[in-house]
Amino acid sequence: MPTDDQGLHDLLYAGLFRDIGDADHHYELVRAIGRRSEEVNQSGFGSFFGMIQGTLQSAYVLAVSRIYDPPPRQYPTRSIRAVVHYLAQNAKGLRIQAPGAIVDRIRKLSPVTQMPDPLEPERFTRQVACVIGDALLARQASVDKVRMLRDKRIAHNEAVDTAKLVKPTWNEAHELLALARDVAVIVGHGYLTTICEDGTGAWILDSGPRGRAYELNKVIDFVVEGHQREVDILRGPVD
Repeated sequence: MPTDDQGLHDLLYAGLFRDIGDADHHYELVRAIGRRSEEVNQSGFGSFFGMIQGTLQSAYVLAVSRIYDPPPRQYPTRSIRAVVHYLAQNAKGLRIQAPGAIVDRIRKLSPVTQMPDPLEPERFTRQVACVIGDALLARQASVDKVRMLRDKRIAHNEAVDTAKLVKPTWNEAHELLALARDVAVIVGHGYLTTICEDGTGAWILDSGPRGRAYELNKVIDFVVEGHQREVDILRGPVD
């Protein structure tokens, strides 16, 4: 029989942490291409990298929408809402490992919230679930846009005019990812002692995204330099 902490561990490590990592990977790669779009276009590979960027954008939407999926009745998910439900249902048995880390991040989400004493762990954890739930409700409009885009255009080919869909902005989608990180810190650090960020607030649980962006930049360097060599050859020697 798994303990309450083991159940939370599964929700985070097989769910929230993984999906945040996936979204980070896709976001950093999209940014890497976007920052060098002019060079890529001039090299003659704009269409190719545009296709890659579009695929990455769709993958980013899928990862963010998974994070915010509602708990279905038939098949359980590992979304934020599942984490909130788990906290509320298991508040009596969960061990609070780092109450200070929880309180600090709760104040970011809800500055006016007064947290119970951690020595009353059940009340404390129920309040944590309540604050996270309120934060989700406050962003429901953005969540709905992301899920609509996922359902109507990416995951399914519905016979609808996608031009009329109210799509999320990149800022809205990234704010949802930022909230997911806040929840990961609250629950991961606070209950499982998993350090997710460094002292500057940079996400350190998975260092891969920026590494992949660096590798992609090296590929773009190769493409741009190769194009420039072709141009130089066509121009011929300079007198």
